[in-house]
Amino acid sequence: MYHYLITITYDGTKYYGWQRLSNQPSTIQNIIENALSKFTSEKIKINGSGRTDAGVSALGQTADFYSNILLDESTFLQNVNMMLPTDIQILKLQYINSRKYPDFHARKSAIAKHYRYTVSLTEKGNPFTCRYEYHLKETPLKLDFRNYCQDESNYASQPYMNLNMQEIDQCCQCLCGTHDFSAFTSDKSTDKSHVRTISQITCTLNDGLFPTLTMDFVGDGFLYNMVRILAGTILCCGLSQQKYSIIASQIPDILESKERKNAGPTLPSNGLMLVSVTYDHFS
Repeated sequence: MYHYLITITYDGTKYYGWQRLSNQPSTIQNIIENALSKFTSEKIKINGSGRTDAGVSALGQTADFYSNILLDESTFLQNVNMMLPTDIQILKLQYINSRKYPDFHARKSAIAKHYRYTVSLTEKGNPFTCRYEYHLKETPLKLDFRNYCQDESNYASQPYMNLNMQEIDQCCQCLCGTHDFSAFTSDKSTDKSHVRTISQITCTLNDGLFPTLTMDFVGDGFLYNMVRILAGTILCCGLSQQKYSIIASQIPDILESKERKNAGPTLPSNGLMLVSVTYDHFS
């Protein structure tokens, strides 16, 4: 059989996440498997690099699968993408040499994943991108912008949040490295390791008509809801949010506690995007 790796982009807004569900056909994995099975006239099952939650989008999700057919990339992409909805598309097909890489697996062979979380810093947000951003007036923070705007006396002309970027940067530095991230996951399993390595967290304040804060996370793997909790914790540090009252200097103690209650809130899924997955031999 032939082994392949595909790179996929999708808008996860209206789907029930990545993972195949027997009672819910509207998942990314189900839809792609159906298209591949129809194209190859085989029963195709794909292994994703990770299970994005309902509402999470992806620029570069990856998955591998086996087929009895030697596929041509151009023909494959043209025909399979015609079978897929416009908000799910396959960007690339790569052949995996099973003799050189007999154990290749889209999830197990990944050496790094890059996620991005975007927060809108204006009250209403950009109408063209707002569905992919977290808005601070919504759950879980529910902030009143007038209490946090850059210039309270001139709110009408500057209605955006005043973030403490120094506190944010310090928080990011404390979170980078190899740690037990039990305090930063909703996964309560005790039979598996919660140790992960985050190699880089970059927070960028994007000025302009619709200011945003983008948080980029690169690591060897992420636990269930981990990125959304990390983003919530970093945001609380930057806002000095009284409800959670987290400051950067507390991060080492939060990590050591391994208690979910000590970290920040889980931000909504719509602000999260899987940017890319990296492999030793495939990009």
